[in-house]
Amino acid sequence: MDLLPSPTGKSMLGQTPYVGGSHRWDGGPFLHYACRKGWLENVPVHLRKCACSVPYRDRRHFQPLQQGEKETFLQTWLFFGLLAEFYGLNGDFTAVAPSDSSHSKATKPDPDRSVEIERLYTIFVKATPRPAGHDYDAQESIISGAPLHDQKEYQRIVSHLMRSLVDAKDSGASRHYLDYLYESLRFTAGLISSLNVSPTDFRSSIAVSVSALGEVCVSSLHWLAQRFEIPRFSGGIWGSHYLKADGDVEKEMLNKEWCRSDIERIRQSFYGLATRHFLSHLQKPKTFSHSSCSVQMCSAAQINASTYALTHVKDCAGCDTIGIDQEDVKSILKSSASTDAFPVLRFELSENGDGKVVRIHVEMYNADKPYVALSHVWADGLGNPRDNSLQSCQIDGLARLVRDISATAVDEASGKTQGGKDQPQYWFWIDTLCCPISVEEKKIALQRIAAVYQNAAHVLVLDQSIYPFPSNGKGATKTAENCLRMVGSATWMRRLWTLQEGALAESLYFQFQDRAVSLVQESKKLHEFAVLDLCYKPIAEDVSLMIRCFKLLCSPSSTNPTPNAQGSRGQKTRRYLDQVHTIQTSLYFRSVSVASDEPLCIATLLSLDPKVMTEVKTCRQERMAAVWRLLAEECGGFFLPWVIFYNDQRLGLSSLRGWRWAPKTLLPQLETGFSYDTATSRFDPRAESTAQMGVVTERGLKVSFPGKRIALRPWAEHESGRLWPWNLFTRKFVENQLLCRDAETGAWYTLSNQMRGEHIEAWTWDEWTKRDAELLAEDKMQPVEGKRPSQPIFNELCRGELALIKDTKLSGHVEVYLLARVQQQPTIEEDKNDGSLHVHACLPLSVTEIASAIWPGLDMLRGMVEQVYGSDINQELLDFLALQEGGRDPDPEVDGEYKRIEQRLRAEMQRVAADALERDTEKHLAWVSDEFIGENKRGDIWKAMVLLTPYEISVKSLPDDQVWVVDGPVVGDGLCHEPCCSPS
Repeated sequence: MDLLPSPTGKSMLGQTPYVGGSHRWDGGPFLHYACRKGWLENVPVHLRKCACSVPYRDRRHFQPLQQGEKETFLQTWLFFGLLAEFYGLNGDFTAVAPSDSSHSKATKPDPDRSVEIERLYTIFVKATPRPAGHDYDAQESIISGAPLHDQKEYQRIVSHLMRSLVDAKDSGASRHYLDYLYESLRFTAGLISSLNVSPTDFRSSIAVSVSALGEVCVSSLHWLAQRFEIPRFSGGIWGSHYLKADGDVEKEMLNKEWCRSDIERIRQSFYGLATRHFLSHLQKPKTFSHSSCSVQMCSAAQINASTYALTHVKDCAGCDTIGIDQEDVKSILKSSASTDAFPVLRFELSENGDGKVVRIHVEMYNADKPYVALSHVWADGLGNPRDNSLQSCQIDGLARLVRDISATAVDEASGKTQGGKDQPQYWFWIDTLCCPISVEEKKIALQRIAAVYQNAAHVLVLDQSIYPFPSNGKGATKTAENCLRMVGSATWMRRLWTLQEGALAESLYFQFQDRAVSLVQESKKLHEFAVLDLCYKPIAEDVSLMIRCFKLLCSPSSTNPTPNAQGSRGQKTRRYLDQVHTIQTSLYFRSVSVASDEPLCIATLLSLDPKVMTEVKTCRQERMAAVWRLLAEECGGFFLPWVIFYNDQRLGLSSLRGWRWAPKTLLPQLETGFSYDTATSRFDPRAESTAQMGVVTERGLKVSFPGKRIALRPWAEHESGRLWPWNLFTRKFVENQLLCRDAETGAWYTLSNQMRGEHIEAWTWDEWTKRDAELLAEDKMQPVEGKRPSQPIFNELCRGELALIKDTKLSGHVEVYLLARVQQQPTIEEDKNDGSLHVHACLPLSVTEIASAIWPGLDMLRGMVEQVYGSDINQELLDFLALQEGGRDPDPEVDGEYKRIEQRLRAEMQRVAADALERDTEKHLAWVSDEFIGENKRGDIWKAMVLLTPYEISVKSLPDDQVWVVDGPVVGDGLCHEPCCSPS
């Protein structure tokens, strides 16, 4: 796998086997190879580039292809065919028409092209010894990417592309030619993504080799598009299967001390396959245990102030602490001469030249005192929650680092070091010493944090996940390693406070074992290497994207600049809401030890007044509400409307009426939370005008979306208040989906919990079963129908008047709705005029219309359920349940009579199902069985009865421009019971 760079020079996937044998690429137009070879039935219909009406070979109804046949064909097509396209060895794509049969005819041999294609096989296929112990051929063939690292060989590709673009530009067809190349790449990426990549179907090493080649080709086109001043296309994300959840690469990374949420962050935040491959091979120091971390959140660096212990440097045998004069710090912070004054510190070293610090002087900052602001993760041991002091050995180390950076720091403009006679002497600032413990002065210090990091000559990051590694070394590999240690694997990148410290920095350095390294300068070096070897270009672009995110934060005025510095109200609103989206993408994988600090940091990142935050009491929810109020004021009362759909952590205090639609946190939660894509989409800034945005009112967020009123109607009654006792058989399972029928249209739908679906995507099998077991255990404490924790959708549907609000930015087979409870409508003239409905958000649902071919089978299933409902044994069950105290269901494992009735009811269901199967001459029930029970399990169709809710769903559509005023319910008793509001 030498197409992909790696710090070790190797790949976890090993070498890519060449499986083509004597097969050779035919030199025809790339996109139509499957038609020429009669293989189109294996290409998904949505990916095809022709009008051929060949049905897709669905795995459910056809015998799957043999692994060898599939790998041979696809390697020939997608690897060697793509190579040939970029070497200019394929036929003229304009000479065939996808709409007629000409594209499917065999390619006429071209002797010159055939020779060149054979040369590709000669240089890209290499023989290598097999591992010892094999009793078959001593040699095997592998794919080698070495030619693409060779400048002379790669120049052949560049020369062809440049010639073609020059010729095409002269004829006005340059964009058309680029379109075809990008279309070929998009097709390749799509086809590879559609495959079942596994050891027994299509090996990962082969799939990744194709993706790696595709990524290099994209980089080539981007470089050429820039040179010819042609707008470049998005290259997409290649090799998504390389780091798939619970795959071999992830398991290997977990064994090497990676955190699961670090791995998920790599998947979501780095677009380059080369980047993900390189990061997966980085060595990680064993600094923390990640056994309790989740996919969304790393909890390893969380600290507990009550148990926090000061640490010594590695070789220290023991030393005292050194502190500063706190009265001097307080005096500076309270200085009447300046409202933004803050202290800086100066080391006084011993006279014997041993470099030890004997005293730290406190001085007021001014422009004549350049200083280094230190940014660190408290879990590494440089914090102190009880006193403004540190161990003497740590202080000596800091003095050495501050002294060294003055000799190695690079001027960002010139790129030259600042050493020699002009080497500056730096003061320094660190929060552990400069932020007082006393509450009043600490508030002032926090209000001025932004000024501290903005005015620093350099911000120096101290991180134990970086410090053990040397930075010196030659070549692109070492430069890429340094860059990715800084932005890809550092614990510092996972903490909340450090985000604003990095974003505010004019000059950001990371301390390695041997020196401090400038992130910006190292990134520039990597881009220079990437010009010579395009395999490094995706890494360089990913690093630049991380730097750009830093630059965008803390300065809404720099986002989407307009010719008018003030801009219109709509432009200002757009800039701020764009900023919220950037902040959410940056915060998703970060965490903080003190939850009420989050609003302070967000206020700084949004350039809002932090003083307002510190003046609000320490309640996290009250502070977050203050953030949303300030932001709404800056945005003229507008807000992004999609936040109502994806908000698993709403504000819930009774005192926050009208704001309970808003998130109480943007940080991930250990046991809950949406995926990265969903969390960031709720702040999607795609609204083209303020007319599409929500309006903040004192009663909630006013939005306009299509929707429906929804009600549940029982199709049978009983004096017990019970219906078809479907929960009798579902008590051992957590609710995954509900089947419901629209009484007016006869259409059938599945309703599923959007958030649970995303959890299942992220959880391992062990985590899934563990969490489900916990929910079912909670059910035993609340065994009343409509109140079981394992059945959240059914619980909501059982009570109150409900509505569904549709997320219009999604399209496709699955739709997302917000299930909301309709509230008593206030008598407000404005609301009367716009016909708004006031609702409280409940939970987001994925609503999927079932294929109409299955509806008759589901109607039959409903009839079977009605038949069972009317049976004597079911009436006996309902009478028995009516006698139970408080509507509670007895436990069949304990109550013998209940168990007897349950067994008889099960037998009745099986009898009714058997009769229905005999009458089902058109095989309608077979469709239901295949869809919901499993293929070839028609005898178990009786089990599908329990999928039906005992209600019909009655739906009444509302106008497409229906106005909603959305708030949230009060949570619990309406008070905050989080640590921020505890008596301690």
